[in-house]
Amino acid sequence: AHTFFTREGSRMNRLFLIFVCVLTSACTLSLSERSGTAGFAVPKEETAQARALLLGDWYGEKTHDDGVLQRWHVKRAADGSYLIHFLITNPDGSNEEWAEAGIWGVRKPIYFTAVRAFVGPEGTQAADTTDYGLYDAYSIVNLTEDEFTYKSYTSGNEFTLKKVAETFRLTAAQNGSAKP
Repeated sequence: AHTFFTREGSRMNRLFLIFVCVLTSACTLSLSERSGTAGFAVPKEETAQARALLLGDWYGEKTHDDGVLQRWHVKRAADGSYLIHFLITNPDGSNEEWAEAGIWGVRKPIYFTAVRAFVGPEGTQAADTTDYGLYDAYSIVNLTEDEFTYKSYTSGNEFTLKKVAETFRLTAAQNGSAKP
């Protein structure tokens, strides 16, 4: 007969207790990994500061390898919405223009956007939110009061924006010479 009060029973109790402790530790680690807290400890203050810095109007431009000049003006609101106006100038001098509206957010070191609508001369057209191409995530490379550089996780492209006045407007007449 086996009882908990024998020498053998005492050893079994200790083994059982060790087993329970190991199992509990493993479950705790597993839960923290699922909730996203393991290995991703960025102070909330850093994220809040980054979010505050990103509010307002920003201007960026990039000349691609094929000679296409891409310019954009984005306005980010505190409610997590954004409106971005794109102006593309092709090597032949022709222009393409469109706008997107969506949601944005930051959880440092990640900046992300999700397109919800396209805005054009005919009005606003809802985006297909099942299209994974309308969701973007970026690594924040540099963020100050007047400059924001971020890198796309999918394409590897890096973009730099400058803070501009709320009255700034992107126009084709600027032709790549916009001064923020």
